[in-house]
Amino acid sequence: MGEFIKLLLLNNEPQQFGVLLFYGYIGALLSYLIQVYKYFPRIKKESGYSILYALRDNIWRLLLTFIIVPVGILFSEELLQFKISAFTSLLAGFMSDKTIDALSKRKK
Repeated sequence: MGEFIKLLLLNNEPQQFGVLLFYGYIGALLSYLIQVYKYFPRIKKESGYSILYALRDNIWRLLLTFIIVPVGILFSEELLQFKISAFTSLLAGFMSDKTIDALSKRKK
């Protein structure tokens, strides 16, 4: 079973992948929090911040980020030609969320 998991993770160690995934999701969370902070005066003025409303409003963005961050980390060595580190996985999470947000705004 351990060999199958290593094969799925493209010969990366599961612990290393887990740490990189954690940093990638932290980067995506930072991107989301920056967006919330950007709109905070309007949110505070109108009715306050509702977590349920934010989740319903951004459900596709969150789902796509949840899928794209691991894929980006898995294939980073092939795409970028260097081994990914914690900092680059943080940037990958941040940039993937920003890209998804920009594409969703372009669609509307």
